[in-house]
Amino acid sequence: MKIKKPVKILIIIFSAIFIVLLSIAIFYFYNFCRFLDSLGECGFDAGPYYGKKINIDFKTFKYNEFIEVPNGKIFVSNEHDAKPLILLKTDKANNVIWAYEFVMEKEELIPFSSISNLQLVEGKKYKSINFFNNSYSEPGLIYLTDDYDFKYICLSPF
Repeated sequence: MKIKKPVKILIIIFSAIFIVLLSIAIFYFYNFCRFLDSLGECGFDAGPYYGKKINIDFKTFKYNEFIEVPNGKIFVSNEHDAKPLILLKTDKANNVIWAYEFVMEKEELIPFSSISNLQLVEGKKYKSINFFNNSYSEPGLIYLTDDYDFKYICLSPF
């Protein structure tokens, strides 16, 4: 059976339109993926906040909350919004492994000097601690390395 000439023309036109639309969709998908990569470690969330590594004596350290991790504990000191947030990790013998202080700069729009409700999350891609930011009433994440060491903080807007 022979296909008539007008049907052939319609098939060619619809095929060309399909190829053009598919190319446009692939182009926009590619650019969207590049945009997501350009957002950085926190994506649409605020951050990353790296803090400043500090030396601190655990015996005089006042903490509000802590969470146990397999190789020690991670403590949070955030007495009130006037003082900077401090994260501290100890080994099982309470020797300080690291401590970070988060002093809010004027250009940072979202304060997070008071956090609570720490929950350890051990995902397949990363380890993190979920928390609630009392200073700004929003959730956030403390990203950890595979050894439960600090990487950075991201704040998630509602």
